[in-house]
Amino acid sequence: MPSSAELRRSRRIHRWMGIILPGVIRRMINGRAPQPGWLPRRQLTVVSGDVDLDEGIGAVWLVWRPRAANAETHTALMEL
Repeated sequence: MPSSAELRRSRRIHRWMGIILPGVIRRMINGRAPQPGWLPRRQLTVVSGDVDLDEGIGAVWLVWRPRAANAETHTALMEL
């Protein structure tokens, strides 16, 4: 059973992914770099991303707080 702190963290990450992912996918579709200019790399780094427009899917690999001891990696899949 996850603790209340883990549940809060999970909800926070889910909320941020809902905000960040559509913009990152849009940037990749338009042929631009996936890292949003308004988001500093010290907080979130978009390591890799790929979009297959024929199949309508996209994948993004993100690292939260990349230089911190408690850095977290997330892989997100989206259906367009």
